[in-house]
Amino acid sequence: MRRLLAVLLALVMAAGAGSASAAGFGLLSTPVPQPTEQVPAFTFRNGISWNMNTEQVRSLEVTPMNERTSGEWSVMMTAEKVAVSRFTADLVFIFRQNQLRMITYEFNNSSDSVISFYYLIGALESKYGKSQDAEPQTVKNLMDRIDPNHYRTDRMRQVHAWKDKDGTGIYLYYFDTDRFAILYASPELSAPGGGEYDVNGL
Repeated sequence: MRRLLAVLLALVMAAGAGSASAAGFGLLSTPVPQPTEQVPAFTFRNGISWNMNTEQVRSLEVTPMNERTSGEWSVMMTAEKVAVSRFTADLVFIFRQNQLRMITYEFNNSSDSVISFYYLIGALESKYGKSQDAEPQTVKNLMDRIDPNHYRTDRMRQVHAWKDKDGTGIYLYYFDTDRFAILYASPELSAPGGGEYDVNGL
């Protein structure tokens, strides 16, 4: 009887050791799938978001706007200045093939532009984190898609850049002596190469 008990005990111990060994090699463990974190999409004032068309933007932005179209690009600019932070600015929505791709605020605070500019740096950093320095050509390349004569790199300076979680590019910069702007570029335009390719024949 004692011999039988000893044999059974040995079998139980061997089974336990085998299970532990298998678990150590991950043979008995089932990986638990982790939920994919959803990156929140960038949302502009009044609930406006990327890829909206002109009618959708008009329905959300109550300020009257003027519109012009050049090829596949359309531009809507508010007929009057809008409030942003503690300032007022011209607000411009830029569409490619009737999908919202860029947004700009253009400020003209000639009396205290330096104070206003640095205030906006602080305001943007409080929302999007520490800014990075960027080259004027980066912003000019974005704007050249719709208006090649709008900016001159020799007049642009102090370009501060942020990247939102969804890939939206945000830029604050001087584009003239006392005039500065904030430009928001959709992830499609902010990606390396601009995200807009001509694939004809590829």
